[in-house]
Amino acid sequence: MELSGKKVLIVGLARSGMAAARLCAQEGARVTATDLRTAEQLGPDARRLAELGVTLELGQHPQKIFKAADVIVLSPGVPPEQPQVAAASAAGIPVVGELELAASRLTCPVVAITGTNGKSTTTTFAGDLLERAGMDPFVGGNLGIPLSDGVREGSFSSAVLEVSSFQLETAPTFHPQVAAMLNLAEDHLDRYPSFDAYRQAKERIYANLKGTDTVVYNAADPLVCETVATLPSRPLAFSLADHGRDGAFQQGGRVILRESGESRELALDGFRVAGSHNVENLLAALLCVRALGVDPSLLEQALPHLHGLPHRMEWIREVGGVHWYNDSKGTNVASTAKTLEGTDRPTVLLLGGKDKGGDYGPLLRLMDGRVRNAVLYGQSAPIIEAALADCPVPYETVEDLPAAVARAAVHARPGDLVLLSPACSSYDQFDNYEQRGDLFRDLVEALG
Repeated sequence: MELSGKKVLIVGLARSGMAAARLCAQEGARVTATDLRTAEQLGPDARRLAELGVTLELGQHPQKIFKAADVIVLSPGVPPEQPQVAAASAAGIPVVGELELAASRLTCPVVAITGTNGKSTTTTFAGDLLERAGMDPFVGGNLGIPLSDGVREGSFSSAVLEVSSFQLETAPTFHPQVAAMLNLAEDHLDRYPSFDAYRQAKERIYANLKGTDTVVYNAADPLVCETVATLPSRPLAFSLADHGRDGAFQQGGRVILRESGESRELALDGFRVAGSHNVENLLAALLCVRALGVDPSLLEQALPHLHGLPHRMEWIREVGGVHWYNDSKGTNVASTAKTLEGTDRPTVLLLGGKDKGGDYGPLLRLMDGRVRNAVLYGQSAPIIEAALADCPVPYETVEDLPAAVARAAVHARPGDLVLLSPACSSYDQFDNYEQRGDLFRDLVEALG
């Protein structure tokens, strides 16, 4: 995709849009960037783009700049159905995403990791494993550093990318050498018309795979297995139980790696990240890295050095015998259900935020017998309250997160676990899940 001298329009100036604008400017494109926010709202990054010669159209999306573009680069948060974007596409103007733009410039092997839950942790594990093995990977994408900034700033031996359904929608030629599908469950139904549409967007990660590529997949997820069976690439399966196929599984305190009928054991003694779901994430990461040829002995040595990410089952502190955990990244029902499955203590569960249109039924079935009390807050509280009508778990509804923390402290008993795992997005009362988790951490640290 040659950009020099072309009129490129960047739509949306969050992290990936900013990065795409910088890359296009560096490659000699005539760049215009548009966002509904103002320059004051965007802050210093907008001023830096202007200094690079990027024309800014802020506070609105004028139709004329879409019609004038040679190429449109869409940020993941902007749906392709947005009227100006759809009209430009219908007129024959190419519309691509930041992932497509940046990945087309890669010459190294690419590991792409998607799924409804666990993407960030698995991506981080895989990147750490490669670094511990002496390699120099780029680690980012939907997580952390946008790929456009990575390819703009240097070269690397491999790229480990977290990729979202939004990114895959606008990446028609994206071709990873290792594609990992962690799981599939209801999510983002506030953007997609159905679960099938969401699933189809996720499965675009397979679109350009070849026989020489590898698919890492969850053997315990029937929806994932259904599609993988039809792919031409080498399959490597993971699950907590022995699935009888090439791949990885847990057996007691060990990981078993099985390839071409031969098995290798890795001791799990040094792996300290809590939760059975994080063992699954580790298994997927190990297979991604093995697919690039890393020796298993190097992987075993790296296990004690792996750490969980903030806001993902993050232990904060113990207060009066009660353990407080921050799982603010639990932004959908399946994620919260997975976290709850891995707990081994009576739990006071904090739920709420902006509803994403998912079914709370699977979570409610898990709560019975595990959750001592539920505290509901935020915009989704009435929806969850209605869903709890037939659930025997006691609950109460409060206005916001500070009130929820205060009530959780009242309900919790010594030996309990208090868990913020909202099963909803943060956008009713926060800018993002990080801000929500940071406030929760502050509130817990302030407890007497």
